Amino acid sequence: MSKKSRGRNALAVGVSLVVAAALSTAGVALATAPKTGWTYTTQPTAKVLVTFKVSANGKKATNLGAGIAVKCKGSAGGFPQAKPGSGNITKTGTFKVVLKLYPLGRAGQKSSGTDTVTAKFVKGGKATGTVSTHFDFQGPNSFCRGVKQNYTAIGMA
Repeated sequence: MSKKSRGRNALAVGVSLVVAAALSTAGVALATAPKTGWTYTTQPTAKVLVTFKVSANGKKATNLGAGIAVKCKGSAGGFPQAKPGSGNITKTGTFKVVLKLYPLGRAGQKSSGTDTVTAKFVKGGKATGTVSTHFDFQGPNSFCRGVKQNYTAIGMA
């Protein structure tokens, strides 16, 4: 093999590696640092409502509130509500918090399920994530079931 063809082969391999690296990251939203002190909220028209505040040091999501993600086989109402909570934000700009659901009405009632809220901070002062609702009474034939719902929350100072 001549020096010229070895050079072309090396160049082709190098270009292939660069293209492969670019394609492997395409479509992946990279996490960014949260905006400290900002409050993130979904739009009022979102399928599931989420709101939280980032602490002054950027290490905690506080006052986290979430609606429930539910699917019913007809109309229904009187769903439990999530008790607000907080959680640690990782160095990679994500968090996962489990909120307990409590029935409406008098205090002191037993939890009836959970909302698991995840988030990843992304460019543009936004956070994307999911709310996964699980009811303790939920079965495969339940009239209403908790589901997983995606959201995007917009941050404001």
